[in-house]
Amino acid sequence: MCAYAQKTALSREFPEAFDAEALLTEDGQRILQDFQSRCVYTVALTGMYRPISDYFQPGKSLENSPAVMQVLREQSLGQHIPATPIFWWHGIWDELIPASVVLPVVNDYWTRGADLRFYTMPLPEHITNAAAGWPPAVAWTSAVLRGLPPGPRFKADFQLPGN
Repeated sequence: MCAYAQKTALSREFPEAFDAEALLTEDGQRILQDFQSRCVYTVALTGMYRPISDYFQPGKSLENSPAVMQVLREQSLGQHIPATPIFWWHGIWDELIPASVVLPVVNDYWTRGADLRFYTMPLPEHITNAAAGWPPAVAWTSAVLRGLPPGPRFKADFQLPGN
């Protein structure tokens, strides 16, 4: 999913936490407004040639907004351990979904014995990581859906200091 579509969803569903005027530049607000009336598939490439940080006010990000981080924690996948095999990757420098939110969930899944295959992508930017991880994810999902075993559990991740 497009990073900007995620911002649209945050601003629509959690307007008290995601204050677009306080967080985003005029360009960011314009893109966000445009997304309100478009399908995610028609906006997927919008703004992808600039880092997400270019659309935030100086010194602002999702990660340094306590209200947004609280929403992300509350909406986290970590509330329950899935009973199915999991293939998951994440960009270590993802600007939209910070590693500081994802890695504790991954570590919890791992510790609690989830049937997990996880790795971090050493690439910048959310969409770049999504595109790079998509082919192996589709191949793995296709194989599992055809009845092949999901393969061994693994956790090949780069841990940020303090995690």
